[in-house]
Amino acid sequence: MKLFVIIDAGTVGVVDFWGKVSPVAPQAGVNMRNPLADIHSFSIKTMELKEDVDTPSKEGLITHLEVSIWYKVISDKAPEIYKTIGIAYEDIILKPLLRSVIRSVTAEYEKKGIYLSIASKSLGLIIFVGICSGTFPPFLIITPIQP
Repeated sequence: MKLFVIIDAGTVGVVDFWGKVSPVAPQAGVNMRNPLADIHSFSIKTMELKEDVDTPSKEGLITHLEVSIWYKVISDKAPEIYKTIGIAYEDIILKPLLRSVIRSVTAEYEKKGIYLSIASKSLGLIIFVGICSGTFPPFLIITPIQP
């Protein structure tokens, strides 16, 4: 049983003591710990989420798109994420949200218009705005990727 834990640079810890999650996330460096508690590590670095999506256009034709977003966890929110969603927050929240926004945006364009919009970067901006409006989790920061 260890009395100290080292939290790596670019991560924060989440302390889980027999199902009770501490609201304070240990920051990078050496931290004292309860030897009976579990420490889970959350990255607060900027990460990329890539999605390959086959999505219908306005006229119902399937279009293959590759979309990427950059995101990062707000360090103070890591305990809340762990408690309410879990470690697999990307699979539970981000991927379905990104797919949903992509499908709703591309359904308003004809297939030819999707590729013309991609060339002019407007579709990427519309997807970014769609992700950030209302349904976006308040514990993440998202940044559009410029081609």
